[in-house]
Amino acid sequence: MTNLKKLILIKMNNANIIPYHEPDSKDCFALMGKIMDDPKFRHFFNEYFTDWSDIKVMLMIMKTYIFIDDEYFTRTKTRLSSDEIVTIIRRIMNNTELRKYMIDSLNDFIDHDRTFTEAYRKLLINNDLITNKN
Repeated sequence: MTNLKKLILIKMNNANIIPYHEPDSKDCFALMGKIMDDPKFRHFFNEYFTDWSDIKVMLMIMKTYIFIDDEYFTRTKTRLSSDEIVTIIRRIMNNTELRKYMIDSLNDFIDHDRTFTEAYRKLLINNDLITNKN
């Protein structure tokens, strides 16, 4: 064993570090580690999560992606392709009124005790953009 390995083991033992264990599916840090290891995600993260304003916009768009995917599946029992969802998001972002709904949903989500999906659905139903029926 090299001196460096011995030093690391001694430091770990003295620091009371919890030994490695196989993470369960609810281990947030383990899941984050796997996601951060993905080169595509790492590039995406480094490119678009540069400041708080960008982070909020990207989270809003990502939550919108999930909302569209889930809402479409709930209504049709089929999934849209990622390209179709991205096209819908582009149309939302390019339409002033729809973009405002997305931003208002995010603000409602941040300011009140509800999920993003609840805030988005409430806003879309109140503005007659979707019906409350499946």
